[in-house]
Amino acid sequence: MTSKIKSLTYLLLFIVGIEIIGGLSGFFAGIIKEIYNNLILPPLAPPDYLFGIVWGDPL
Repeated sequence: MTSKIKSLTYLLLFIVGIEIIGGLSGFFAGIIKEIYNNLILPPLAPPDYLFGIVWGDPL
């Protein structure tokens, strides 16, 4: 294996690994909107519909 192909293989494995970790963390986090709505929030806390805009909530 040339060093360029080896480097691209490591890069691909790194990217796939990071994507798997991100997917698992999203899976185990649960429904964030529901958790946020069940918290005791201060009066100036932003409403839940802003989180989808700011953080890209998929729901």
